[in-house]
Amino acid sequence: MKLVIINISPYKDNDAILTCFNAENSYTLIARGLFSNKSKISFLNNPLTYADIDISVSKRNNYQSVKSANLIFSPMQIMNNFNDIIYVMILADVIKRCLSDEERCQIFSELLYTLSAIKNNSNKETYILSLLAKILKIAGFAISIDECCICHNKQNIVSFSLSDGGFICKNCFDKGIYTKYSKEQLIIFYNVFKNFLSAKNNFTIGDKDFFMILDVMIKFIEESFSIKIKNYQLLFK
Repeated sequence: MKLVIINISPYKDNDAILTCFNAENSYTLIARGLFSNKSKISFLNNPLTYADIDISVSKRNNYQSVKSANLIFSPMQIMNNFNDIIYVMILADVIKRCLSDEERCQIFSELLYTLSAIKNNSNKETYILSLLAKILKIAGFAISIDECCICHNKQNIVSFSLSDGGFICKNCFDKGIYTKYSKEQLIIFYNVFKNFLSAKNNFTIGDKDFFMILDVMIKFIEESFSIKIKNYQLLFK
């Protein structure tokens, strides 16, 4: 069964409990000897590892455990790029802390596309932002992208506010509250929040705009969920 690991918790001795998911369901698995030096499945000890896992079920207590596993993707495969490692760590933290077990299943395919884009350095910026946008939608944040979220005007859009729920037109813009964005930046917000296909359709984002929009999204996530995203600030050191 092909699964993404989202959390690893020490259990007893060298064992661990893995929280995993795919598009259909979430799973809690016991990984015997994961922390042992002789472990053949030690590669599972990283959040967002993607592996084909053979599961065995205990007849005595019905617990599910890892029988064997074959690695498909590991964050360790991108160790040569510091920023890419941080991106994976950020995504793992957001998925783990902002989505329920059931909600995680809804981003499974998009997550795989994003991990592949990061590994292959292929339009990863757009995939990362698009995935974060989908996570926000699944978590219950309604984002209006076709009109001003305040007055419903479709013309003269000049800003974007996650707190208010989408685009802001010129008439509703208050420079003391909102940030004015360029036309190009507003197009990025539109494409990122429109649907995940924007990333698959090779809509590209430059580094400066990527970090600006990533910062907007991470700060909104931290404020909305009352959390601090681990390792995010490492991108700016």
